[in-house]
Amino acid sequence: MCSPSSNSSTRGSSSARHFSNAAVLTSLACRDGYLYVPPTYNKGLASPLLVMLHGAGGHGKNTLATFGELSVFDEERCLLLVPESRGRTWDMIRGGFGPDVDYINKSLAYVFDRYNVDPNRLGVAGFSDGASYALSLGLPNGNLFSHIIAFSPGFMRPPSVVSL
Repeated sequence: MCSPSSNSSTRGSSSARHFSNAAVLTSLACRDGYLYVPPTYNKGLASPLLVMLHGAGGHGKNTLATFGELSVFDEERCLLLVPESRGRTWDMIRGGFGPDVDYINKSLAYVFDRYNVDPNRLGVAGFSDGASYALSLGLPNGNLFSHIIAFSPGFMRPPSVVSL
């Protein structure tokens, strides 16, 4: 079973300086995800949350590195959640929603349980396959996601509510 737990290690990458404040959300037999909590985070103030989804063959560490210095999230106290698909790409791309939605849901629950998230500023974004997944999850779940950003999506699954 894949469930997130906090681990402050970034697994020693040469680009770790770019996301040294990002905690690894680990799962025993599965791929990891990352959570960036800016140093400006204040539990007394609701913070925006961006869920960023990688493209096919990608992973969280590369996705974090695309932002360069994560300090761009600091001024707005924006939390950044970067879950990884359970396989090479997102499950819906391979046929249907399943373990990836479950992992995203568990990762969101992990964040909601520990941080003060502004429900009016919760975005989902992605690149390529991640963009297709962001559209397919975000549009039918507009009650959860206030913003959707899709960088080069290939397609979108027809809207239907996906339990998140």
